[in-house]
Amino acid sequence: MKLSTAYLINDNERQISRLRGMIYNNKFGGSPKLLISPSFPEELEKVETSEELIKIKVLSKNEKISTFNVSEYMENLQTNKIGKLLIHTDVCTTKLDISKGLSETLPTNEDPIIATANYQTSGVGKSGNQWLSPKGYLMFSFNYTVS
Repeated sequence: MKLSTAYLINDNERQISRLRGMIYNNKFGGSPKLLISPSFPEELEKVETSEELIKIKVLSKNEKISTFNVSEYMENLQTNKIGKLLIHTDVCTTKLDISKGLSETLPTNEDPIIATANYQTSGVGKSGNQWLSPKGYLMFSFNYTVS
């Protein structure tokens, strides 16, 4: 199954600017690498998401994607911080890779980023347990710091 580009969806443009440590169009994180941009330069536009690299395109909450109803999600979200920043992908190996890459690169991030996927080809939990993630079940992960 082909892995898909992910989307960083934000409820408020200021949240993106507060992500200290993230630089657009630079690969970061462990394995796979994450590559985030509001628009990819021509040389990166042709690069596809793979097991080694996850492309993440930045969108506002008003933009649409075919695999996820962003407006319905934002309208029903009833939290102050959790979920206001969301990385969504249709197909990935495991969301845990995305979460790990974010926590390695953005350890002081104040706004938790939720990672969701419509389908995981090799879902894995923190303790290494396999997670089944069939189509139709929106699975999520997020990082947080307890202080």
